[in-house]
Amino acid sequence: MKNYLVLAAGILMLMASSCQKEKPETPGEPGFLHLEVGMSLLISESEALLKATNGVEDFRVIIYESGGSPCLTFDRAGDMPEQIELAPGQYYAEANSDNDLPAEFENPFYRGVSDPFTISSNAEETVQVLCELANTMVSVHYSSNVTEGF
Repeated sequence: MKNYLVLAAGILMLMASSCQKEKPETPGEPGFLHLEVGMSLLISESEALLKATNGVEDFRVIIYESGGSPCLTFDRAGDMPEQIELAPGQYYAEANSDNDLPAEFENPFYRGVSDPFTISSNAEETVQVLCELANTMVSVHYSSNVTEGF
């Protein structure tokens, strides 16, 4: 009889422990992104009449989820917070000079896309976006010998 009581007590303990509620899974804590926007400017040769562009602080910044859908947009890189809070996941960032009009002599357009990066819970990730000239401005100055001959 004692064996049956011990067996019954063991079964009751197993049943009681299997009926405990499981904690619902909470989404991971957000991670933080420190995004640096820079500009690469290479001028082959020029003596004067350089076209100026806005500084990188005026560039528009868009952070995309890895699937390509935008999740955050900043009209000015200068207005971005020091740390951007993002849910854990895969992302990439794009920055541009926000003047994507048809290419013109007076319209230098800069654009850059970061490498894909991963945000982890309670971790900080530093990412750089290097913007380069995406259209080309050409200026031709002829010497007086050419202009007089034609």
